[in-house]
Amino acid sequence: MTPAMRGQIELVTLDAFALEAHLMQIFDARPDVEMRPSQAYCIERLFPARKALRPGEVPAGNGLAGEMAVARNNGLQGHVFEQIGLLFSSRDDRSLALDLAGHLAPTGWLETDDATLRALLPWKTNDHYDRVLARLQEMEPAGLFARNLSECLILQARDQELLDPVMEAVLENLPLLASGRVDRIAAIAGTSAEEVMRRFRQIRGFDPKPGLRFGDEAPLPEPDVILRKVNGAWRAALNPRLRCEWRSIDKSAEAEMSALRGVVAFRESTLLRIAEWFCANQSALLEGGLVALRPMTRRALAQELDLHETTVGRALRHRLIQTPMAMYSFDALFGPPLQGVSGTPEAGHAPQAVMARLKNLISHEDSENPLSDRDLAARLRQDGIVLARRTVAKYRAALGIESVSVRQNG
Repeated sequence: MTPAMRGQIELVTLDAFALEAHLMQIFDARPDVEMRPSQAYCIERLFPARKALRPGEVPAGNGLAGEMAVARNNGLQGHVFEQIGLLFSSRDDRSLALDLAGHLAPTGWLETDDATLRALLPWKTNDHYDRVLARLQEMEPAGLFARNLSECLILQARDQELLDPVMEAVLENLPLLASGRVDRIAAIAGTSAEEVMRRFRQIRGFDPKPGLRFGDEAPLPEPDVILRKVNGAWRAALNPRLRCEWRSIDKSAEAEMSALRGVVAFRESTLLRIAEWFCANQSALLEGGLVALRPMTRRALAQELDLHETTVGRALRHRLIQTPMAMYSFDALFGPPLQGVSGTPEAGHAPQAVMARLKNLISHEDSENPLSDRDLAARLRQDGIVLARRTVAKYRAALGIESVSVRQNG
């Protein structure tokens, strides 16, 4: 195996944060290379108290068990819709504002890039779009409807009357701040390092993800891939907030940097190919949630994409995908089909989907007359899923749900 191949394998296995930390470690000792950290890395470095769950900490289960979805927060949407009704009197303005609100991430940021929004939404002129977005960005809490981290914090600095030229220079150069290059920012702003640090202390009091205050959940991790419907078709895109950039200052380093870019490009293209395959084969899940998951295995995926099965396994490990309904651990969605009462595969049924159905059935049961495992097996049989009572009991226990006797007396 060549060194380049070993490098490909090593980087494919890393999640986005680990990859960026790996690159930072490489470039730290290289004065001939300049690196621009991703927005997600900047948040982790500059706002450690608000650090999100890491991919390995997402309650993702093991492919057969656990709650794999990180639910969207409905409180933010309710707040935003109410404010839109108060802020806009024009029907056209209100319609565009509601369309923009549909692209809000749980963080409060717009999750779709500006160029795509301008192409998708029914705005009349550039001025119309800009005017409605500017009005939405006046909404409380400050920072909602930002298009990136810098804009989110600029909106908050303006709201607190802290946006002077030095603060603006600091906020426009957050990657330098996250990399500890205070002197460089001071030179750009024409001020001292002490003044830059004073602004940094003020920035630490800002909220990089103001939308999360509307829920009780821990801050959500950044997904690796975002899936959305565009013009009636499902599309996959890598999360731009996880993308870091680097360039060689000295031409002597360009060949080495080019090779490294090739390895990272292989990692990204492999993940994107898998995500596009997922869009084509799991549209029911994207429309209906986990209960609609169809069985899929890494081997079948590898054969269809002409990849080695171990490459697929490495590419899926610790990866998160964001759908309009929920965020999922990519790896946990794969596995063999369900085994029926005779020990043969139950065609068309994924264990993860069956467990989601069980959870739904129990969450909607009559609290005074809860469903027994036998009752649950009968309900599943009505949907064409034939499972033994003991298998239902095993899945229920794996979900962390008590037996019927405990639920009845509880």
